[in-house]
Amino acid sequence: MHPGELAARNPEKPAYIIAETGQAITFKQLDDVSMQASQLFRKLGLKRGDHVAFMLENHLALLQIALGAQRAGLYFTAISYRLQEEEVDYIVTNCQARFFITSRAQQAVAEKMNLQNCEKAFMLDGVIAGFESFEAALVEMPAEKIADESTGISMLYSSGTT
Repeated sequence: MHPGELAARNPEKPAYIIAETGQAITFKQLDDVSMQASQLFRKLGLKRGDHVAFMLENHLALLQIALGAQRAGLYFTAISYRLQEEEVDYIVTNCQARFFITSRAQQAVAEKMNLQNCEKAFMLDGVIAGFESFEAALVEMPAEKIADESTGISMLYSSGTT
């Protein structure tokens, strides 16, 4: 069932809770922010089949961003925050991500990255040189479906072991 359907039925019910902090996102918040994210991706020129990558810890925004990318018909790659900058750079370059999104908690890796092939680098919870605020960009977007909503898909990178 799509989160939009769940939001219509139970808007204030928690969609997920971060166990370590107790922070929660309701189905309505998940639906609204994912629509804002898809609006932002379109406004900034991403089209179906383009790629975004994100490296986040257990962050409230992770699923909102992933669902926003999915709603926009994008490929999206979640990158482990435990990787080193060379590994993250490789994935971002290899998947041809046009946008990279991370959080201030990942500053130690983010500030060493070579994101020359990315058009935009966003950061949550603050910014450092070379990154724009994802929250500031998102707040300007309407919580409405984009006109050409379609299903995107995740692109998984593994360690290569089985």
